[in-house]
Amino acid sequence: MEIEFDAGVFIGKYMRLEDVASGRSKPMVTTADMTGSGFTRIGTAKVTATLFSKDAVVQSQISGLQRELAQERAASQKRQNFILDQISKLQALTFEPA
Repeated sequence: MEIEFDAGVFIGKYMRLEDVASGRSKPMVTTADMTGSGFTRIGTAKVTATLFSKDAVVQSQISGLQRELAQERAASQKRQNFILDQISKLQALTFEPA
């Protein structure tokens, strides 16, 4: 499925219009107004976007969430290991051999 919409065309403060016009640089195309963020609007664009199938989008969302979950698990494991290490150190301070 395809959708069409209008968008603004912007260049960053270190880009030159000539570089975009010649194809040496690519402008940013967005529906957001970027003029207050260091960008200069240089034109408009008619965008035609081809949307992926619903199944492909859902699979991509699932993959992203699985990566996020893996990162959260790794961070949690690091915190748990730190706490366990602190517990072990404290227990070693109070250990009295028989």
